Amino acid sequence: MMNKKALFAWVVAVMFAAGGCNESAQVEMGTGGTGGAGGAGGNQEPQSIWKRFTDELAKAEEVVDDLIPDPVRETGILPVPEGAVYDRTPQDDRNRAEGFRQLTRLLRLGLWSIAEYGFGRMGDEHSQIFLATDPTNSTGATTSNALYFGMFPNGTDTYRISGDRGTFQLIEFNLQEGRVGYTESATTVAFITEREMVFPEEGSPEEGSFEVWISPECQSLEVDNCLTSTPDTTWLLIRQYATKPWKETSMTFHVDNMTTGHGKNPATDLIRTEAEYGERLVEAAKFARNLAQHFKGNQELTRFFLNPNFLFSVDTGAGNALPNGHTFTTGHFEIQPDEALVIEFEAPDNPPPPFWGFQVVDYWYRPIDYWSRMESSVSNETATPESDGSYKLIMSAQDPGMCNWLDLKGYTHGGMQFRLSRDIDQPRPDFTLTLVKVAELQAAASNGVGCLERGPEDPRSPWLRLVD
Repeated sequence: MMNKKALFAWVVAVMFAAGGCNESAQVEMGTGGTGGAGGAGGNQEPQSIWKRFTDELAKAEEVVDDLIPDPVRETGILPVPEGAVYDRTPQDDRNRAEGFRQLTRLLRLGLWSIAEYGFGRMGDEHSQIFLATDPTNSTGATTSNALYFGMFPNGTDTYRISGDRGTFQLIEFNLQEGRVGYTESATTVAFITEREMVFPEEGSPEEGSFEVWISPECQSLEVDNCLTSTPDTTWLLIRQYATKPWKETSMTFHVDNMTTGHGKNPATDLIRTEAEYGERLVEAAKFARNLAQHFKGNQELTRFFLNPNFLFSVDTGAGNALPNGHTFTTGHFEIQPDEALVIEFEAPDNPPPPFWGFQVVDYWYRPIDYWSRMESSVSNETATPESDGSYKLIMSAQDPGMCNWLDLKGYTHGGMQFRLSRDIDQPRPDFTLTLVKVAELQAAASNGVGCLERGPEDPRSPWLRLVD
């Protein structure tokens, strides 16, 4: 028989490969429902589009109330004994409040990307790149040290994306079929990072710029940096990482559709009928529920299979939609207000990777300090090493007076994640986690003496423009 950890690894692989949600819960893009603008068929009076939208939206409360069957049982992929009980969605006031906040944020994202931009029905003139995350819209353990941009291409046209390279050390273009929360699965069909990209030569007029192409005809184009699309291509995700992102300059983007000749145009005049918009509203409500349940399901899986305050390496082949060029070590924490979790490890150094980071996320899988002063995350250039070169991170709600404090901001349970980027063939760190009383650490505190800079000090920093 498989032991508990091996079983967990297998489940993670299955869940990520499937996009993490039950097939019946997925948004069915462009199905049209029954009865056009919302009719139930037969002689029944059709519902208004607003009534269908609000009825679907009301179901989202089940995610917070914990009425949706958990993914372990619902998928039927695990031999869970009848009557087996384990801790489920925490029902304390703060977690419920954050759950409803997550639903409203995802609803905003759904209304914006589905109702406004018509994801799943994109016409060739509507291609443009947009900021995909911000401090009030981050989910899925988005990296605190990264910027995320997105685009909805179709799978038939050829696009040229150009602009300034910027100064972020790591960049990635990830082309996918589907997107988690919208469709039954999400699969990477092509990707490229800064290591594979060809940039203009130093000293040339084009120095500091870039071009990336998306096309089903890459082989015949004879251009560099071309991502081959498929007929079902729907989503491009662009990531930029930096060890100290508040000191860097983002890339800029301009999109040209080389097939139609259209450039970057606003998504205007997309809606043709009431029935069409009604379907988009319903799909946006489904999306908010699905994506919240998906990432909640990730937390429940780790809570079911693993003890708290333990880190587990996720197989990089577990899901084709995972970002390329990274490995992940993850787990969940349970830390009382008077406790601290001490995490000790030696960072990889053969060769030293350009980026590694450790961050804290809440139960709903949102980073606690995205686009902020970086008080709940560290990177390889902001974490202060010990005298022997190893690292000691401290997770707690109270300030222990030591370097590398990861402020829990009052959370007593949630998730934690270590990300290693590039040079991923070397062994991952071995982590030692010890739960202690904060008072024990405070007794030997250095009060921050000798600690490296963790985040932006200047309150006028552009990195804080949407926070302070």
